[in-house]
Amino acid sequence: MIQVNLVPDVKLELIKAQQHRNIVISSSIVVMIASVAVLVILVLIIGGQAVYTNNLTSQIKSEDAKFRNIADIDNTVTVQNQLESIQSTHEQKAMTSRIFNLLVEATAKDTANSVTLNSFSVDTATNTITLVAQTDTRGFDAAEVFRKNIEGMKLYYMEATPDTVPNEFSEEPKTTAKDEQSAQIASEVTLSDLSYAQSDNDQRKTVSFRLTFIYDPLLFDEKIDILRVRGLDRGNVTDSYKRLPQSLFDTSETNNEGAAQ
Repeated sequence: MIQVNLVPDVKLELIKAQQHRNIVISSSIVVMIASVAVLVILVLIIGGQAVYTNNLTSQIKSEDAKFRNIADIDNTVTVQNQLESIQSTHEQKAMTSRIFNLLVEATAKDTANSVTLNSFSVDTATNTITLVAQTDTRGFDAAEVFRKNIEGMKLYYMEATPDTVPNEFSEEPKTTAKDEQSAQIASEVTLSDLSYAQSDNDQRKTVSFRLTFIYDPLLFDEKIDILRVRGLDRGNVTDSYKRLPQSLFDTSETNNEGAAQ
């Protein structure tokens, strides 16, 4: 079969050129559309960020205005005032651990009037201490001795200074000091809820009771250094004994008189 090319080469090249042009135009249109889409997305993102930033700025300004309207805020936010506030708070705290010094002295351990503490509570709002205890041997007499001991208990103290170690932490705690002062610890001492029991085996007489009293705020005051806590002599402090003259219990003079006769 014989084929005759009637289209000149120039015409063929023109057709190819038109095809390339169409491809380039189509590609350009696609790229342009994609670029417009990307641009729109960027505009939306930037616009959203701008709106979000403006909202945050408005909230910050609003909260800042509220913050600045707080009374005495300038005295609160400075570091110096915060340090002063910490020191003030430290000085106002109650040294409630000192109650153990009081309890050790009051329970009169290793004596006939010893008591065993079951529980205790400290109410710093009303300056009240409540003790729940029981006597070990002497029953009501020991409970009365305990009450009298709390009632007569005193603390000896001196003003604390920043450069001294508190007495209870010293290697050699002081027992006296030149400028020491003293104060009565307890007032309005109340003995209640007495419950009597006697052991069948060893005839021990025990009494369970509750004792409540108002304590002097100095007891837990961080600004003083307590040198010691002292109760009454651990002897007979019942009312009947206290009303009798001591000479009645001193038999040495009577014995001497009897020997002389």
